[in-house]
Amino acid sequence: MSVKLFFGEETYLKETKVKKIKKKFGSLVNGINFIQIDENNVKEIISDIETPCFRI
Repeated sequence: MSVKLFFGEETYLKETKVKKIKKKFGSLVNGINFIQIDENNVKEIISDIETPCFRI
């Protein structure tokens, strides 16, 4: 699994790179294999990251 973080002021470059990755990846399901982090959901994301995973 990999995580990519794009940060900075160059909105065009970030959007272009994200579009390329999305196209290459194929089908995206928000919350399953695609999460967009913003100021509205960052606390929930941090909580999810800190929660230990349980494998069945």
